[in-house]
Amino acid sequence: MRHINIKYYLCIFILLNFKINTQNNLPDGFVYLSDIDDTIYQDIRYASNHNFVGRPIKGYEKNVCILTKEAAFALSKVQKELKQIYGINFSLKVYDAYRPTKEM
Repeated sequence: MRHINIKYYLCIFILLNFKINTQNNLPDGFVYLSDIDDTIYQDIRYASNHNFVGRPIKGYEKNVCILTKEAAFALSKVQKELKQIYGINFSLKVYDAYRPTKEM
């Protein structure tokens, strides 16, 4: 019986690990903004009830900002300049930074 339990838990672990890894894989050239600069405020409303329809929009499964690498690094550069010029109380704010292709 113990042998069956170990196989069961091993299968669950492998499936969960696979799901987590596939969800974090992004197309080439895309990144999570928070991985590049976590000081930029993100307001991803389509993934929440706080939008024009009052509920999460189909396809927006995570409250994350996905951008091209170039866009993320450009925003990070501007964010650093804002902080240097205006101080810590200033920040960029990004709204709904990706569109799920199945919803386009």
